[in-house]
Amino acid sequence: MLDHVRTMPCAYTHKPAEHVHHLIGMGGMSGWGLKAPDWAVIPVTSEVHEQIHNDPEMQKTQPMMILKNLEKLFNEGRLVFVKKGN
Repeated sequence: MLDHVRTMPCAYTHKPAEHVHHLIGMGGMSGWGLKAPDWAVIPVTSEVHEQIHNDPEMQKTQPMMILKNLEKLFNEGRLVFVKKGN
């Protein structure tokens, strides 16, 4: 999935993305020595990536942008939900 996310436009500017940003600062998914799971990512430009890491207000936008990215991946058939048996 990350390979495809790298080809997507920046979720904020719609310019070609240069980075895949993993969620930071929320839900105990990040911190010293930790990285959020690969489903919690956003394609971003270098400038946006720096803004997210340095601006607490930008960090608050991460969950919605991740949900929008997951929706795109699902609609493209690149992400599927599998129902587990009982």
